[in-house]
Amino acid sequence: MINLLVLKKAMNSSEVQGGAMIQMMEQSVNPHLGQKVDIQV
Repeated sequence: MINLLVLKKAMNSSEVQGGAMIQMMEQSVNPHLGQKVDIQV
């Protein structure tokens, strides 16, 4: 039972780290995205 809880926690942790890695990689490819907003009227 304890082994399953540890495995589940490790899997959840890796999902969170994977999501953060994807976000960091997307920002490094397009670092200017989301930095400025151009509005003309």
